[in-house]
Amino acid sequence: SLYPAERSDQGRSRKVDDETIMAIVRMKREKPALPVADLIKELQKFEEAAVTAIFQGSGGIFRKANHLARGSLIAAAAEQSQTVNVDHVRLAASEIF
Repeated sequence: SLYPAERSDQGRSRKVDDETIMAIVRMKREKPALPVADLIKELQKFEEAAVTAIFQGSGGIFRKANHLARGSLIAAAAEQSQTVNVDHVRLAASEIF
């Protein structure tokens, strides 16, 4: 009814690591109309190794990282994959740069 449900994470740490916070802030700047909950869902589409590969491949330049991430998403979608992995990033890098 109108009462809130019991929390399943009660008693556990809810701290978000600094890297995730910074990724959310960057994405919020790029997509200001998108709610933070949706930004977090987008971040979960990338495997950790893929995020590292995008950062390394872009040299830390946001514009390049954005192009590489977009290309990686396209490569993953072409394979009908739900997550982006390092192979998708490599394919995107070979197409973009």
